Amino acid sequence: MKNLSKLFPSRSNILLILILLVMLLVLSDGSLWGEKILVTRFTSLGVEINEVKLEVATKLFIGELSRAVDPGVYIHDTFQECVTVACAVAIGVEENAEKVMIGSINRLDPSKYFAELKVVDVEKGAVIYSTQYSMASVDNIDVVMRILARAYLEKSQAEEIAEKEEVSWKKRANSMPAIRVGYSYMVGDSSYQREGELERPERTFDIDIGYFYWMTNKISIEFDVRFQLRNRGLQLLVPIYYFPSGGNFSPFVNVGPGFGFGPPKSSNVTDYIGSDRDGFCFIAGCGVLLFRDYNFNLIFNPRYTIILNDHNDQGIGLVFGITWAPK
Repeated sequence: MKNLSKLFPSRSNILLILILLVMLLVLSDGSLWGEKILVTRFTSLGVEINEVKLEVATKLFIGELSRAVDPGVYIHDTFQECVTVACAVAIGVEENAEKVMIGSINRLDPSKYFAELKVVDVEKGAVIYSTQYSMASVDNIDVVMRILARAYLEKSQAEEIAEKEEVSWKKRANSMPAIRVGYSYMVGDSSYQREGELERPERTFDIDIGYFYWMTNKISIEFDVRFQLRNRGLQLLVPIYYFPSGGNFSPFVNVGPGFGFGPPKSSNVTDYIGSDRDGFCFIAGCGVLLFRDYNFNLIFNPRYTIILNDHNDQGIGLVFGITWAPK
């Protein structure tokens, strides 16, 4: 029995070995058992984003990574900032990480932004993965973080992930059809009034079909064909929309020129005063675009229109409609 006891370590030796293993595990921060990836805080360049929003964006990105990362890979956060490979390598060595992720949100011009993600191999001292994602605004950072995380996990590019998800027309569509209905109340001394009914301006329902072209975060141009059902008028409009702010609730103002015309005066077609309703027209309005981050939007647009002819036909209308981005 005495000889057998020599084959096994004593209790004190076992305890010492266990203590050493625990210390080694703590000091290694788990990296002995798998790959350690360090995520630095996202930075911004050319765009004013407060520190809290950048910190939240980083947490969202880490959360997306952690939910789908391979077993044996450990995601750690550090709210140190890095913009260079040398900085990433230094932090990686300090934190005993194999890879360091550098993220940034950048602005090229007033209507174009992009998010960038780089992954640095600490041992090689080089970027081993990089992707960029174009944005029209910085309102959807949560969506952007999900796209960047999925792009890294699938080892693809962010634009490819966005195309699969069809996350937002703002980030991929620069044109959208629109259809709207409204009700117009004609104003002015003789705007669309019938003979014998001078005391009452004409009222009419409208239907218009438009096509938004060259859509940006701030400015959009629309080509619009507007039909007035009761008085059979027609207007071709080219309003310009200005959005002072982005997001799913986007107020706007819209102004623009156009051309109006209608059928000739006759006893069996119309008896409106002023049969010559053709003329250049001008539209001015305001409103709000709802659900702007999606492939369809709701639009509410009170507006004023005047046709510059002998009678200066004028109308005030309330318009509701929908726009959508076709696949």
